[in-house]
Amino acid sequence: MKEKYLISSDMDATFLRNDQSISDRTVSYISSLVNKGHHFIINTGRPHQGAVKFLKRLSIHEPMIVNNGTAIVWYDQDYEKVEKYITFHMNIDILKSLIKETKHAFGSVFVTSIFDEYTNSYDSLPFFVKHPSPLVNIHEGDVEELLKTPPIKVEFRIKEEYKDEFIKRLNEAKYKDEFDYIYWGDYDNISSFELSKKGVNKGSAMEYLLSLYSIKKENSFSFGDQLNDLPMIEKSSYGVAMISSRSEVISKAKYISSYDNNNDGVIMFLKDIIKE
Repeated sequence: MKEKYLISSDMDATFLRNDQSISDRTVSYISSLVNKGHHFIINTGRPHQGAVKFLKRLSIHEPMIVNNGTAIVWYDQDYEKVEKYITFHMNIDILKSLIKETKHAFGSVFVTSIFDEYTNSYDSLPFFVKHPSPLVNIHEGDVEELLKTPPIKVEFRIKEEYKDEFIKRLNEAKYKDEFDYIYWGDYDNISSFELSKKGVNKGSAMEYLLSLYSIKKENSFSFGDQLNDLPMIEKSSYGVAMISSRSEVISKAKYISSYDNNNDGVIMFLKDIIKE
């Protein structure tokens, strides 16, 4: 039996070109790999409704790792609805406690569940987190009161003067043991934080699929360009930073692509390794 590979790829600035398109050459190559029994997994920070159009463009029916590893979803044959899903969610009561204790500090909070999104102020959210869809219900108001479904990811936009206080709060035992967080930086006097369940990330979700499909770690590829991609890059045998990645990612990756996302960097790397 031929060895099977699992290829896990970030989307933006990695697999997608800057204009959000996928080349015909890439579509053809990925379809060929999947038809031979390999697995190509979209592994993105986007929610499922914001990523499924790219799965459809590839014409493959593979699971997608979404929301930075906090959920894995399978769409139906028509790419119109979620057929099944797995979530790695946070404790809802602990999250509500954090929201209650930090209301004075955030400009906005955005909680993602698999079919629900909760925010105190939808209009103030940055455009790149908004992926409206009939598949997902948006609840706006007091998030502590509205939140009813298992939360998988939370984005806090903290007023910059409260940033240190918020980080100190996250490092308290009751929150440190429940959440991991990414600090995305400051913009326009707002500090952005993304929270997920402790130990849950793009890499842990990729490992789940390696086990599900009985694929050996040495047959795993990961491609990415940002800090949230590092867990999968570091856990893959072929952990690849795109040539245009930020320096922290390049310094920790085992491999660097020879081509960027606008020149089919992902498949050009794969073609050098997978010889069939």
